[in-house]
Amino acid sequence: MKITKALPYSFDVRSKSVNTKNMFLHTNEKTNIHNHHDKECWYIKSGKGIVRNGDTTAVLEAGDYIEFSLFEPHTIENRSSENLCFTAYWYADWAEVLAEANKDSQYSSKLLIQTAFPTPNGPLHLGHLSGAYLISDIHRRCCELKGIETFSFCGTFGHTNHIDRSAEVQALSYNELASRSEQKIINNLEMFQTRYDAFLTHFSTLTSGSFNTSTTKFIEVLMSSSYLDEREVLHPYSDSYGDFVSESYVSGGCPNCGEITIGMECESCGLYQDECELIDPFHSVTKEKLTHRPIKRLYLTLDREIITELLATCYSNNVAMGRTSFDGFKGYLENNSLTDIAVTSIRRNGISIYGDQKLSVIMERALRTYHAISLFPEAERHVFFCGKDNMCGTAIFLPYILKVLGVPDKQIPISVITNFCLLEGRKFSTSAGHAIWASEFLNSYPADLLRLYLSGIQNQTFESRFSVGEFHESSRNFINTVGDIFSQGSDLATQYDGAAEAGPWLKQDVAFYRELNEAMRHCINSYTDCALKSSIKRISYIIDVIRDYIEESTRYSGDKNYLRTRIALTNYAYKCLGYCLYPVTPKIATKILACFEIGPEDYQSKGIQVQVVTALDLDPVFHELNNMKVMMEA
Repeated sequence: MKITKALPYSFDVRSKSVNTKNMFLHTNEKTNIHNHHDKECWYIKSGKGIVRNGDTTAVLEAGDYIEFSLFEPHTIENRSSENLCFTAYWYADWAEVLAEANKDSQYSSKLLIQTAFPTPNGPLHLGHLSGAYLISDIHRRCCELKGIETFSFCGTFGHTNHIDRSAEVQALSYNELASRSEQKIINNLEMFQTRYDAFLTHFSTLTSGSFNTSTTKFIEVLMSSSYLDEREVLHPYSDSYGDFVSESYVSGGCPNCGEITIGMECESCGLYQDECELIDPFHSVTKEKLTHRPIKRLYLTLDREIITELLATCYSNNVAMGRTSFDGFKGYLENNSLTDIAVTSIRRNGISIYGDQKLSVIMERALRTYHAISLFPEAERHVFFCGKDNMCGTAIFLPYILKVLGVPDKQIPISVITNFCLLEGRKFSTSAGHAIWASEFLNSYPADLLRLYLSGIQNQTFESRFSVGEFHESSRNFINTVGDIFSQGSDLATQYDGAAEAGPWLKQDVAFYRELNEAMRHCINSYTDCALKSSIKRISYIIDVIRDYIEESTRYSGDKNYLRTRIALTNYAYKCLGYCLYPVTPKIATKILACFEIGPEDYQSKGIQVQVVTALDLDPVFHELNNMKVMMEA
């Protein structure tokens, strides 16, 4: 946005193409946050207002003009005692809209990628893998292709009484269950081919010097915060146990949606729960109706100004999954569901901070994020991938906590919310035993094919549906179609002796080369924007285009000079396919790229080069495809 004292020359108010509208806001009123394809300018006629564009704010007064670029999110709020009156001018320049749409979608800065921490109270299932773990890893690999420096961070999340509950059922100690489950989780993620630059285990939080340093600093800053407040609250209490009941041990109605939830995060609407706000609380295990007793706890006060700023930043994360965060955020505000954040919790295990009380789950999540930032302080952008049931805690409370603790805006996490995956029409569930366990499935089937299938069914705005039968069918189709185009290309290459170097090009060859580059660019940009399904469709399109090109090329076997162009461009098409496959099927993609003696890191320097290939050995690709086929048929 740009503020001036004169109407920008591009807004000719006499032109019929420029639209105008007079608007006014009463005291404390504000416009909705929005963006659009039009160029827009506001003229402030009277009053004062605060305009926001993501993290940027500015004060406008009478006589000011403010210009917005295409797709730039903005809102204005009247904080004065008089009405704010302004005129909006806007028009559409479709040439600029097209140019903006054609810009590469990429991050130009150093990126911290964080993924939700699984709780070490059991192994992972395919529902877990289908969400944040898959999408964050694809995002990281896509950044690798684009030459963007990233630091990926994950770990396990101990210190919740989820672990206590599961340990009691399995007749294990808290530490025994956490240790066993943690190793299973690590193995599951490795089998799924997800990689992290740092993985914070539950037990490393007890022994890591750097994490202890982060903890000390975090608590020091927290306890000195002007937003910290000690207050007496009425807390759920079990008369039969003679003790307070917290987190997963207490259930009740969600204050936002009314569905039954535990005292952590609502799986229906994602609202982070304060046990003291639950409707008609009862014990999750014994079903005993709970009473309330007074107790003092620490809270962080929610500040309206900061919340408004975070809402604007949330809107600015302009991908469909990011917009899910915004819609949920806005819904909580409209329902007045957001309460001050409980800093402490009454449970057995955790980090002591206030007498016998421990850091609450959301504060521990903030602590781990605080630690991640300390490991990659040069980060200029921070993305946090999590499931829909973590929406409030991760999209709103987590950035709020870090902001009031003084973390720079560029390092505040922006959440990308992934939707649930359904199995037989119901959400995967560990507690209900309605799941396909990751280790069992990945011991039977290739991780590449599972990643490919999950990406193909992924939806940005609603639940996906997992089907074993569909997985088998789509996997067999992929193996057969990719095997066919490589076999056909190998047969074509046998008709020409010597180096496959492009010679004369026909218009069809130029079109083929351009088509491959456009498809590859769109595919990789769709990965960056977390639109995995679109990327998989683009890959299918590339495979079809390659098959058609090879079939057409057989007609030119008598023209050796031109045939070498066809072979060179077919090899280039294989390379494009390898790059497009790399984020989602890294094993087979790496083997394809290795045939050309390149890797993912060469995408920026060699991605559009039609290489001279003297001898192309595709046996590693055929070998890998055959291994996949054998596993699928076993």
